[in-house]
Amino acid sequence: MAVRHPPISTSMASGLSQARDGVQRDAIQDTLAVACREDGHVPMFETRACAPVARLLYEDSMLRTGRTHRRRRTTAANDEMTMKRRTLASRTRFGLRLVVGSLFAAMAFGAVACEQAIQVAPSSSVLTLTSAATGVDVNGSLAITATVTSSAGKAVSDGTIVTFASTLGTIAPIETRTSNGRAVVQLLAGATSGTASVTATSGSVTSSALSVRVGQVPGRIALTATLGSLGTSTILATVYDSRGLALAGVPVTFTTTAGSLASSTVYTDATGQAATSFFCQTEATVTAASLGVQSNIIVRPGGFGAIAVNIGVSPAAPARRQTVTFTATATATCSAGSCIARYEWEWSDGYALTTTGNVTTRTFEVFGNYAVIVRAIGVDGSIGTSRAEFFVN
Repeated sequence: MAVRHPPISTSMASGLSQARDGVQRDAIQDTLAVACREDGHVPMFETRACAPVARLLYEDSMLRTGRTHRRRRTTAANDEMTMKRRTLASRTRFGLRLVVGSLFAAMAFGAVACEQAIQVAPSSSVLTLTSAATGVDVNGSLAITATVTSSAGKAVSDGTIVTFASTLGTIAPIETRTSNGRAVVQLLAGATSGTASVTATSGSVTSSALSVRVGQVPGRIALTATLGSLGTSTILATVYDSRGLALAGVPVTFTTTAGSLASSTVYTDATGQAATSFFCQTEATVTAASLGVQSNIIVRPGGFGAIAVNIGVSPAAPARRQTVTFTATATATCSAGSCIARYEWEWSDGYALTTTGNVTTRTFEVFGNYAVIVRAIGVDGSIGTSRAEFFVN
């Protein structure tokens, strides 16, 4: 037998309305729901008594659903915030690790760089400079090689730093490191002719200077002296290349053993000539030099005369065992007219001889740089001197 609940009354519905919160509300709601479902065995929404109850139950259900949704949204928002915080913390930790790693890497790189920077030759090392040629054209380039060896003659460690310098032109690069004991750079000649003095250093070790002629290379200098009054003279130097062509724009340096010169350095003009005034009351030797080639003249004031002599080398770049011809061309002004008594020849390898004529020949067994000096001796004792350099292949 089914249990019958008491009929639904308006007071019960109003009681649920007034007890919207708390334990009392839940108890009344449960009673109303059961009663409405069982009242006459009909659906609760088809009875008048259950209508207000159904409305109240519906409203209460919507209220609970809203609370549930709000709780879910709040929970989701909290979860999202927690996730953002975790992501931010993770990124912060990653960034810190990256910064610290970069700092350690920079410190390690700096340590390696410092170690390399101080890798120089030991103080007992030997540093020498060589080049493939003795001269270079204006605006040209020439390879310069520094060889660094230990006192025992062995190549220093690879990576030994060598620093280069030049008095003319530029070095590229200024600083480089050795490989198999050698460091190679380029001498970049500018637009100025002259002699570049190249040096190299590694730590406390310094090389001897390497002289490189930059620009047009003189082959010989023709030197004359025009005597004036009261001890004044005009010294004229004409500079030629190995082909006999006059060279313009090259420096000529004048020196003297006595007296004074108006200008010590003069550049040749378009005809290859450079002149200076000379004053002296006694005999003096005036020298004109240009890029490794020089010529001397003895000046005797008061009519004693002077001798200018120049030397030619043919061929200009001879080979080993090839006959080389040396010609001394003298210009003499003296009271006796033609007054050259003899020619004294001397080479840098120690060989020397004296001739009465102005031409001599010889051969060379060893390749390398050579120099020859000739002195033209006058019958009155005056002397003219000339010097030339050449390379035997």
